[in-house]
Amino acid sequence: MGRSPAVGLAPLTIGGSRLYLTLHEFTIFGRVRKLYMLPFALSRATVIFSNAHERQAFERFFPVRRCRTQVVPIGSNIAVRGAPPASERARALVYFGQIGPGKGLEAFLDVAERVRAAAPDVEAVVIGSAPDRACPVFRAVAERAGAQGLRLVLDAEPERVSEELSRARVALLPFPDGVSEKRGSAIACLEHGLAVVTTHSDKTPDWLRSATVRHDGTAATASRIRALLDCPSAAAPDLDAAAFRALRWPDIAERHAGLYGFG
Repeated sequence: MGRSPAVGLAPLTIGGSRLYLTLHEFTIFGRVRKLYMLPFALSRATVIFSNAHERQAFERFFPVRRCRTQVVPIGSNIAVRGAPPASERARALVYFGQIGPGKGLEAFLDVAERVRAAAPDVEAVVIGSAPDRACPVFRAVAERAGAQGLRLVLDAEPERVSEELSRARVALLPFPDGVSEKRGSAIACLEHGLAVVTTHSDKTPDWLRSATVRHDGTAATASRIRALLDCPSAAAPDLDAAAFRALRWPDIAERHAGLYGFG
């Protein structure tokens, strides 16, 4: 939708009960942009969110509403293709996600530099898409890749991404606003059995706090990562837990089908 208010016309032209809106993010909108959603709130539409935090923000902003709200997680589109045990993986630290501003890449570069200064055998890898290779963040990554021996895996197919995640031990994902279920890159890393070090915030549900290691500044995080590279099983997630099963595609597909009346 970008910043266009045109999306607000949908309830008026389609009608409420047959209308489903998946709203990936609501909290980042300014007040005026949030008001674009008023026609949905006053209609019989179903508004779907990727996590409970976004749903609660919507319901607080529109305390009087007629629409139905639901939470259906986005999961990860990177299928696991036979990840080996952590002990058999390379001593590799990865970042996975979009390469651009507001993603925490600068923090990753600082931590990776400190880790490799203490343990030169550790491999640092940035995996992700680069929609704007002229942006300052991408230029900084490219420059430091040459200076620090950082390896870049850009715009790779899902199969290649799975291979890279499967050979690494630790992922550092220092999202500035904290990890939540909407972070598909974090879910993919966890599903591939990596120890995930990331930022916690009020958006982070309890199960995700338990499944990840908190990022607390460059020095402390670098120390934790060195320990995890030696013993990655210390923070291995329990992939059989109910929270992880709910993030898998069959469950997500069933929930959507039920909402649309196909179940």
